Amino acid sequence: TGYGARGIGFRDSCQDLLAWIPQDPEDAASFLLRLLSFQRSDGSAWHQFNPLTLEPSTGDAAEMADRPSWYGDDHLWAVAAACALVRETGDAGFLDRTAPWRDRPDAFSGEASVRDHLERALAFTLEHAGSHGLPLLGYADWNDTINLAAGAESCLCACLFGWVALQLADLYRSTGDSAGAARLGAMHADMKARFESAAWDGSWYAAYFTADGTAIGSASSDGRIFTYAQSWPVIAGFATEERANLAMEAHDRLLLTPRGVKLMWPCYRGYDPDVGGVSTYPPGAKENGGIFLHTNPWVVMAACLRGEPDRAWELFRRINPLSWRDEPTRYRAEPYVFAQNVLGDDHPEFGLARNSWLTGTASWAWVAAVERMLGIRPSMDGLLVDPALPADLGGFTAIQRFRGTEFRITVRRGGEKCMCVDGTALQGSLVPLSAFRGKPSVELMVTLPAAGLA
Repeated sequence: TGYGARGIGFRDSCQDLLAWIPQDPEDAASFLLRLLSFQRSDGSAWHQFNPLTLEPSTGDAAEMADRPSWYGDDHLWAVAAACALVRETGDAGFLDRTAPWRDRPDAFSGEASVRDHLERALAFTLEHAGSHGLPLLGYADWNDTINLAAGAESCLCACLFGWVALQLADLYRSTGDSAGAARLGAMHADMKARFESAAWDGSWYAAYFTADGTAIGSASSDGRIFTYAQSWPVIAGFATEERANLAMEAHDRLLLTPRGVKLMWPCYRGYDPDVGGVSTYPPGAKENGGIFLHTNPWVVMAACLRGEPDRAWELFRRINPLSWRDEPTRYRAEPYVFAQNVLGDDHPEFGLARNSWLTGTASWAWVAAVERMLGIRPSMDGLLVDPALPADLGGFTAIQRFRGTEFRITVRRGGEKCMCVDGTALQGSLVPLSAFRGKPSVELMVTLPAAGLA
């Protein structure tokens, strides 16, 4: 509900905005400015806030005095949300709007431009790095239940940093700030080099390093594998084709179930105070080897980026709640909404859905399905339409509103890839601004090669 001590999550809201921005960019902009008002002047962010009193808190980090009070990823999600908003609207002036800093729960401490908020978020991550040069975990990263002693590093945060650095570089490039774009591109390249040097272990990517340098989620140490540690190097543009192939082969062999991808394998079989909350759940539940649905769209996105549309659509089908309609007594949740998690195959009630409605899966499912599978996504220069369709899908129709124009999109398979706007042929997959600016609606026809043809 967002009431009480828990409040509304900073990182959760930033990710939810990724799907809300295309629906109502003006409302999303207003809410994003409010979120940025819960960022500290050092670039980090409060973990959550009460929507009525607007009082922020550090969340679960307050429970363990020997662990950091900040999270390694919160502030980086704000960069992703801001970049998505500017891509949707084309309004780079949003970067010049202002939002206050919140260094104390009960008071603001000055204000700065959105651009400064985003730059300080990146700077905080760079300034808080561990022995491998990777971002410090803080109390946790996106996986709230991995709580390592101070000094631990997060491979997910490294990938998230790289992903948002590239997005912000693209915005800077489109507004003529070539120096800023080059600087961010260099940051991405440097983090990629650090990550690839440290995280690859020969079979798949490690997920964490403890303060003493021990890898967690590594074939060479504890033998565990984490799903997000394999998909995010692809999303971030870090993984080479060879390493991505090896990592995803291990991923599918060890993590894939008929009902979706497990968050990790093997499960913890008892409480381990060194890793924290993940080991408090029964094997196969929640983050301890459960099918934590939030991570599944990331695998779908990685498959699209790797040119594997059939795999992407099959992965999406496995988590679609409608796929459970013939097994209601097993699923036991609404067949029209995502659950937070489904008990994994290490649990005796494999397939039982838990915590329906309370999940970031919905937002990421939108991003994976619309922007990657259907291939309809915004750019600063116009609308990209680059579908990744499986062999057995002949096409689709869609209506998308973008910068005041209603696009009526028809995608069909044919003999040659081409795109036409109101009957005029275009080059490539981008509908440039000049092709639709000022028009209330346009008809967009996309023809793709017949299945199986190069």
